[in-house]
Formats: sequence, C-alpha cells, structure tokens
Amino acid sequence: MSLPSCQARAALPLVEAARRAGAAAWLEARLYEVVGAWTGTTNDPQLKVWFEIASQHHAWRAELWRARLPARLVPNYPPGDDGTSGRAPASDPLAAGRGTGHGGANMVRPPSDRDEVALSLLAGLSGDAVRLAVYGRVVQPRVIALYRQWWAACSPASDGPIARALRMAITDAAEDWQSGTELLGELLAGPGGEELLARAAHASVQVELAILAAGWGTDWGLGA
Repeated sequence: MSLPSCQARAALPLVEAARRAGAAAWLEARLYEVVGAWTGTTNDPQLKVWFEIASQHHAWRAELWRARLPARLVPNYPPGDDGTSGRAPASDPLAAGRGTGHGGANMVRPPSDRDEVALSLLAGLSGDAVRLAVYGRVVQPRVIALYRQWWAACSPASDGPIARALRMAITDAAEDWQSGTELLGELLAGPGGEELLARAAHASVQVELAILAAGWGTDWGLGA
C-alpha cells in the first residue's frame, strides 16, 4: 500500500506524542479482545483461524505502540501521583503501559468514552458474516486511515521512529484487510448471502455512525 509523503513540520510535543501512541495502543488492544473473543464463538474452522491470526496481529500492534510511549523512552515520564513512572506490569495488551499520567490520566486509553461505545457495538455483533463484514468494511479501513493521516503528519527530521512504526502497522493491517475481504466474499457467496448482506449493511451503518460520533481522526488530532 502506497503512502503519502510526510509533511515537513515541527515534531509533536512529548505529551501529544504520548496521547497518540497511547490511543493507538488502546485501540489495538481493544480490537485484540473483540476479535479474539469471536474465535471462541464461530464454528467455521477457516474463520476461527482467521480471527485468531487477526487478533494476534492487533496484540502485536498494541505492543508496537506501547514500546513507543514516551514513558518507555524517557524514564519517569509522565510521572505518577507518587512520583514514579506510573507504569503497570505488562500482563495483557490493555493493562501494559496503563500508567498514570498528568493529573492521574492513563496513557493507554481511548480519546473519549465514545470510542469504547463504538467498539462495544462491534463486540456485540452476532453472526460470522456480519462480524467480518463490519470489521472488514468499516473498522479496518478506518484504522488504516488513522495511521495514514498520522504518517502524513510526521516530521521527516524528528519523527523517524514513529514513521517507521506507522509503516509497519499500515502494512500489517492492510494485509489482514485484504485476506479478510477475500474470506468475506466466500461467506456472502454461500447460501443466504443476500440476507447476510442486508444484515451486515444495517450493522455497518450503526457502527459507522458510532465511529463518526467518536470523531476518529479528529479527537486524536490526526485530522487537523
């Protein structure tokens, strides 16, 4: 997948860099939970494997962003309420890096409560085709778009590590998107495809509206 050129601009302040990396780590970890849970509820062997692989890729990308949190690069930043680094043990994708920041705010967290609402809607979907359709046609393209906007906003002179991480994340997510789209086509071509498509379309609208309400690309400062 081709990427736009990085725009020459000043490097992000450390607090803003932490906010973006923390939001990305939260999003990927939350998607790891959602997609991973689907693995145990599908009876389709091929889809079970695909969900498992996709969820593990989300876990990998969550760790990619946790590794780039300023607290991992600058000791004791941001300080916890007790003057420590405020970092939690790396016990799971959501808990790791979930330390206290300025004012006791967590570093790994959604930009707003509306982000959790959107992903809770995704988690509550039922039916293999509906889940895969909404995930592949709404959520994955949105995540890739967020990363591409962030990549374009990087400073070539000072944001090299972040830009390299974004390139890896975009490539990894795009490969999952492509393979999932192919698998979805097989599901919709089977018996009851038209009904599944109608259900998927309705669910896609609901999740898309929730994502728009969450302001993906604006609340993160990526659309500015």
